[in-house]
Amino acid sequence: MPWFDETFFASIVSNVLLGKGMIPEVTTSVTNQKEVTLYGPAFFYSAALWCKVFGFKMINYRFFVFVSGVVSLIFTYLCAQKLVKKSSFISKYLFAMVLFTDIFWGMALHEGRMDTFAIALAMAGFYLYLSENKSVVKSIFIGLLFSIALLSTPRSIITLLPIGIYIFIGELKLKNWQMLFTVISTVIVVYFCWIFFYFGSIEAFINSYLQFGTDLNQKGVNQYFGVHFFYIPIIVKPLLLVASLLLIIAIINSKGLIKSYLREFIAFGIGIIFHYCFVTDFGPYGIYIMPFVFMLLYICFKSVDFGNVGIVVLIICNISYWSLKGVYIFKTLEARNEQTAIDFIKKHIPQGSRIIGDAQYYYIAKANNCKFEYIDKYGSIENRYLAQSKTFDYQYIIISEQEANRCIYALNFYKNKDQLIEVANLTYPEVKIPLISNFDAKGYACKVYKRVK
Repeated sequence: MPWFDETFFASIVSNVLLGKGMIPEVTTSVTNQKEVTLYGPAFFYSAALWCKVFGFKMINYRFFVFVSGVVSLIFTYLCAQKLVKKSSFISKYLFAMVLFTDIFWGMALHEGRMDTFAIALAMAGFYLYLSENKSVVKSIFIGLLFSIALLSTPRSIITLLPIGIYIFIGELKLKNWQMLFTVISTVIVVYFCWIFFYFGSIEAFINSYLQFGTDLNQKGVNQYFGVHFFYIPIIVKPLLLVASLLLIIAIINSKGLIKSYLREFIAFGIGIIFHYCFVTDFGPYGIYIMPFVFMLLYICFKSVDFGNVGIVVLIICNISYWSLKGVYIFKTLEARNEQTAIDFIKKHIPQGSRIIGDAQYYYIAKANNCKFEYIDKYGSIENRYLAQSKTFDYQYIIISEQEANRCIYALNFYKNKDQLIEVANLTYPEVKIPLISNFDAKGYACKVYKRVK
């Protein structure tokens, strides 16, 4: 189901398509039409180009993210093959299976964020580096790929840091200063072009970053999602457990392993430790270190006699999860039917209306040619109400059952300020599947309120 991050970024892509720049539709009045410059333009303009060809709607936007994710998986697999020589067919097959069925990466494919897009670019650059016949032109191209990753989101530094350390160690040993200088200077030149072209100065660039959190009440958003350090999603724990066990056993049993892969252990290990110690997370950001977790996993399970057993266990866990998830989605198909929700809104809300609500109904409102903003996020609730009641002049509120508990405070605040009457209610029976979260089981179930002036 649509969620906050996805619809926030999708709304920026929608405005880019309309030639309005990187202004999120869902916060336009609250943030006084300020562009979101924190991430950079690469992802938004690439997604906008895709949607210009295929049309802007949920499935097309998500498919762009899905394709990016598949590309990131492919380059991670190819990089692992470059690092680990003389692998058997069975080892390659098992690694491909555990990688391409990974639960966490699979979730990232449809989250609607730019993470996999940035990772695909970073891993493509890493693969080029690992390929033979290094040249100045190739070094420039590697630098360009890294630059575009950074211009998709600054968080791509989590992926680029271990890659950069790996490259630095290798080229330092070879004393290939030209390679290092070319890649680093390319990244600096491209990123500084973005800074001076768009912001005018480094000071303005820094101020923009500092102001972003203030404008959007980032502290409140972090509390909303429970953002903290050393966050490990439960679905990642089996992978990290198996990888850690194989690493320990491989080091004990294979004395030459550390020596053979010292560069990988140092670079990738620093990257993983950096993420868990210095990056606040509520779930999605862990994807940036997944390429290195899997590449270390590949190195270790090849070096342990029974390493294949651990990989097979992970594959079984992954396939079992996706099977249960498939049953869950099948049983909730009626509640997830986008067209039913579109028809419901068309019946109860006139086209072109101004709607506020939770993120789940963004695409539905767009399909009905309505303007839509978040009721529950960004800015203080007092400033948000003032902007949405005066500047935006909202006419309807939609609250999904999925987000009802999170939105109750905001809804009650608006009820105390304005006269609201409930005009429609879409309900579905709740579905529960063992071991699978039923958070979005009610799909597009919602209540619609009309503002009476």
